[in-house]
Amino acid sequence: MIIPQSTFTSQSKPLKVVGGGNFTAILLENGELYVAGECMLVSGEKAPGWHRIKGLFLDVACGWSHIIAVTSKHEVVAAGIGAKGELGLGSINKSHQFERVIAVQSPNAQVFACFYNSFVRDGRKLYGWGSNVKCQVFSPKSKTVNSPSLVYEGDISNVCVGKNSVCFIGDGIIHAQGAMNEYLPQMRSKLALSGNLELRSMWTSITAFDHKDFRFFGSAGQMQDAVTSCGQLHVHTVSCWSTGSEHGVMCCGNHVYCWGWGEHGNCGATSVANAASVASGINDQSNIKSGVNTVYVTPPQEKVVGCFGGCATTWICIERTGF
Repeated sequence: MIIPQSTFTSQSKPLKVVGGGNFTAILLENGELYVAGECMLVSGEKAPGWHRIKGLFLDVACGWSHIIAVTSKHEVVAAGIGAKGELGLGSINKSHQFERVIAVQSPNAQVFACFYNSFVRDGRKLYGWGSNVKCQVFSPKSKTVNSPSLVYEGDISNVCVGKNSVCFIGDGIIHAQGAMNEYLPQMRSKLALSGNLELRSMWTSITAFDHKDFRFFGSAGQMQDAVTSCGQLHVHTVSCWSTGSEHGVMCCGNHVYCWGWGEHGNCGATSVANAASVASGINDQSNIKSGVNTVYVTPPQEKVVGCFGGCATTWICIERTGF
């Protein structure tokens, strides 16, 4: 689809929307978790649409064919396909239900995933597992790491995970392991570490935002860096932003913008889109390499409370008032 469609409604605010290869997960503020698409947790369900997963959760992340989460009981669980160790369950590489991977100590533990890797930040410890072909978990490289391995211990923030890479701030220093390591000198020289700095990962890049300027590190063949040159926008008004597989999304005031690789309609329609596509919402592939493009403008009775990028999908969370 190239025009935003209403797909999910709830009385509870969405905290996080994350995408796997062909599925999406939504975590609500009340701890409920819903999935849609080709997710093994609901592979037996014939009805399309959203399916609630039993239990309550604190965080969730998706790789290409797997999903990991932190439960309300402070356990990291995983399900799906993990041929490269991304489930973290040892010799088990497929599960139709959540299986316990590790218990966490921090009440604010987070999970991260992309393609064939999973990471957990548990207080001052960062664990990782899955593919290690680029030394994204540890050195020397290996094909698989099938159980949690300590990546870093210290004061950790801003963890973001891309294809074969992990980036984070550890003890006041930016770290990048795996495929993004070649950009580490640039990041350390160009980024001023502050409490406002935020890092987000696409598959093959890192976008940084300090609420004054956007900076980009990585491959930009599909205009993934377009936000760094959007001089017509007042980026200091950004209320929320995110990155997807190879695109970005942000909200400024009552406007939502996307940029980057929009092959599947995830960067919205431009003025060159044909009328039939705009009317139906069906993608006519008129905006594949997208500059910073307006995808949604909220009417007076709506407020954007979150925006998220999935796998070639964009998610805008709206709070409606006055109904």
